[in-house]
Amino acid sequence: MVRGCGMSDTVNGPEANKASEFSKFVVEWYFDLIFGGCLATHCVFGCGLIGSYLGSILTANGQNVQFVARGIWAERLQAGFVVSDLAGRNLDFARYSIAVPNSGESNGYADVVWLTVKCTQLEQALIDVAPWIGPETEILCCQNGVGSDAAVRRAFAENCVRRVMVPFNVVFECPARLHKSTEGTLVLENLRGSDLTLKHRLAELQHPMLQVRAADDMTAVLWAKLQLNLGNSVNALSGLPVREMLQIRQYRWVIAAAMEELLEVCRAEGMQLPLVANIHGRFLPVLLRLPNFLFSRIARRMLDIDPSARTSMWWDLHNGRKTEVEYLHGAVIAEARRYSLPCPVNQALLEAVGEAEQQATHQSGYETWSAQELKDFVRQKQ
Repeated sequence: MVRGCGMSDTVNGPEANKASEFSKFVVEWYFDLIFGGCLATHCVFGCGLIGSYLGSILTANGQNVQFVARGIWAERLQAGFVVSDLAGRNLDFARYSIAVPNSGESNGYADVVWLTVKCTQLEQALIDVAPWIGPETEILCCQNGVGSDAAVRRAFAENCVRRVMVPFNVVFECPARLHKSTEGTLVLENLRGSDLTLKHRLAELQHPMLQVRAADDMTAVLWAKLQLNLGNSVNALSGLPVREMLQIRQYRWVIAAAMEELLEVCRAEGMQLPLVANIHGRFLPVLLRLPNFLFSRIARRMLDIDPSARTSMWWDLHNGRKTEVEYLHGAVIAEARRYSLPCPVNQALLEAVGEAEQQATHQSGYETWSAQELKDFVRQKQ
């Protein structure tokens, strides 16, 4: 039995529907009566850029938040920093409640655990997070790609597990600023039945520096986000900030070609992707291939991002860490195989990032690709 997620109706007919609606009203009224005046305890597990930003917003909204981090992020949270966004808004935090995994510093079971580790760290995180997860804890999965929530559901089969789509980038600017460098609305999964806790999660998050909404078809939302994430590898391989990369047509051509393969997979699935950015995904390949003078005019909102913004994959390679490329391009390739669809562009980018990972691990850095070099490499694979 899944706890804390809600309930579903099991009777039919007009009278049954009326009774069901009344029962739902009574249950929600009781839920608000019991829990409405109590602050939920939030644990943000695996604080990095995204986790620290989400936790900061929850803290700004007066929530009870414990940040679980290690290494440099534990030091940054201990020291405190300014949180800012693209619109120029600022929050100044001087103190956070911090715990380190496997240190025995858990404050006990949390009502809500935000699992903000990367896909590559998930297996170990599911072991380390156990002290914060009780029978009634709700777990929110904030990973890129699709399908990582399956491992969470296996590990915590009795808990409410909710998928989350994070659409924005966050950077840490020295000496002490956590900056949301792109825009986007955070999306929380609307679970089946009467999702009693969803409205509380939305209310806890809503803030001028964080827009949030719910979605019913979360799988489609995550595939729409995955389409945007296919540009992460190109950004990492270019070595450039995102805005500068997008102003070079050959890089955009590679991203467009990878996106077309994903869209073909979605058509085979019969999946309609929702709007998760300023421009619908089905138009992006055409838009990205436009000459620079047209792209800069028509896609002005795509370029309305912080000049310093970079993708998480660039940060991973820059720091010699394993990337999430298998969960992005690898997910497209795996799904394409189910329908015997070719996926040469995504395969080429998977290989290129894999080579860069090897270089970054065994050397002091990795070789970046010029726009023409990357386009030529991809075209040879097609």
